[in-house]
Amino acid sequence: MAICTSIRALVVSARSTIARGVDVVQVHTNFEIGQHIVEFEQVGAGRAEYGKQVLVRLAARLTVEFGSGFFLTSLKLMRQFYVLDATTNRPFSLSWSHYVFLLGIKKTGERSFYEIEAISQSWALRELRRQFQSGLYERLALSCDQDGIRQLYKLFIRIYLQGG
Repeated sequence: MAICTSIRALVVSARSTIARGVDVVQVHTNFEIGQHIVEFEQVGAGRAEYGKQVLVRLAARLTVEFGSGFFLTSLKLMRQFYVLDATTNRPFSLSWSHYVFLLGIKKTGERSFYEIEAISQSWALRELRRQFQSGLYERLALSCDQDGIRQLYKLFIRIYLQGG
């Protein structure tokens, strides 16, 4: 039945759009949580040790109320995410799981490369991990295609730092 096929396609598309929307909201929420944590911690140097304890207590309270997404480690990742991305003012296009994986990449250029590729190639988290583990960035950096690497960098600057 053609009608069944077309309705099925509509439902599948709507569910996919909803899932992407939820991912975007979660990423933005986690970014803002990170911002709140950073702003609280930066109130004064004398509060640094106190701030650590507050973060532990905050994680405990939020975990009781909202579940496992608010463990201390999660809050630290949110803080790190805010610190690394606070200056870019760009749209977030990946899931929180993608960004958590990217936070583990210490080199800024390499992290940016994988983020760009994950977005432009629509990589699922599994594919992002596979490409990282295969050393795609290093292979390209060592290749003779230095012009290709420069073009990727220019694309990054144009799209993500200048808003399109």
